[in-house]
Amino acid sequence: MRIMKKLLLPVVALFALASCNEKLGPEYSTGAQFGELTFTPTAVTDLDAVSVKVAITSQYGLNSAWIVYYLNDDLATAKATKQTFYRGESQTSAVYEPHDIIPKQDAETKVSFQVAVETPYNVISATQVFEYTVTESAADEPVVTPEE
Repeated sequence: MRIMKKLLLPVVALFALASCNEKLGPEYSTGAQFGELTFTPTAVTDLDAVSVKVAITSQYGLNSAWIVYYLNDDLATAKATKQTFYRGESQTSAVYEPHDIIPKQDAETKVSFQVAVETPYNVISATQVFEYTVTESAADEPVVTPEE
């Protein structure tokens, strides 16, 4: 009798798992869709931090979004901004315009970035990779005043 009691829970669990639908629904494989991504400023100097804006939608809801960026094509330098959280299944669209920005970088640095989104069903999708190269600011150049 003791053996039967010990086996009862694993057998019930096995039957419960077997009765579950083997195939998960599309919400477990469908990622978010992105609108046009813009970033400002478009001509980035070493004095500028960069802000990003993009519309995102998902018929299964939005959980969070963040920016991943790396420098000079070196993935070892990859960093992520803090996540912006949404209301899950009840929120199916948003304009992602985070308070966190890509921080200032040194002149001649190539910055690559993309926006990543996670749905409530743990599906992560991302925009294409966007890039810009930081130029030296004009603030370092001497000011020339016209002669009268």
